Amino acid sequence: MGVLLDDLPAAAPNRWMGGARLRVRLFGGALAGRETESVLRGENLAAIEAAPGVWEVLQFADAELTGPGEYLLDRLLRGQEGTEAFIAAPTPAGARLVLLDGALGRLETGLDEIGLETRYRIGPAHLPPGDGAFRDVVATPAAAGLRPYAPAHLTAAPDGAGGFWLRWTRRTRIGGDGWGAVEPPLGEERERYRVRVMQAGAVSRSFETGAPTALYDAAMRAEDALSGAVTVAVAQVSAIFGAGPETRMIIDG
Repeated sequence: MGVLLDDLPAAAPNRWMGGARLRVRLFGGALAGRETESVLRGENLAAIEAAPGVWEVLQFADAELTGPGEYLLDRLLRGQEGTEAFIAAPTPAGARLVLLDGALGRLETGLDEIGLETRYRIGPAHLPPGDGAFRDVVATPAAAGLRPYAPAHLTAAPDGAGGFWLRWTRRTRIGGDGWGAVEPPLGEERERYRVRVMQAGAVSRSFETGAPTALYDAAMRAEDALSGAVTVAVAQVSAIFGAGPETRMIIDG
């Protein structure tokens, strides 16, 4: 674990970040650079706290030791693991950093505990929970590991009758790295999306669809009394988590 020593500016997700390197200080342990292919296979993964309780996952290829416990990280990949919606502008200096490696365990939480304030006793594994080295921590499980990823490649095309067709590509948080598959596995109980149509920040219409396509026709637009540019937002919906982050686009006309 450690902290950021400088502000980290916003950047496009899922591509090598140029023009900005990240200085961090560790509380213990060490970092090391990795080959590009190793990073693309999932190594050097870390989470940074973009805002209180909001975490972006990033990767780094280069790690240069610049002082006792201090590193300069370069060749960053931002918004990994479906966290592109949480890239802050900027993430401030002092934000916490956690390396996501084999030393990090998953806290097993029952589905009935999601959203409930829970008290945990945290301390050294070799000591009993009543030892003075343990501390009480109160937290609310948010089931971020069940959060659907935002859809990709959202497009809009006129339907020839005054409306437009929306199409997008499903993403998955389970088994989505296979390059030979025709489409990614669903990873949810069933396929379900929420589509919202907005103008000037106000939601005019919200509906769901069970396929990666939707029609916003002329009758809907007339009923919503919309003219000019509108914003369309699409999110995948999980039966347990609910709607995940949205992918948005502006449609003129």
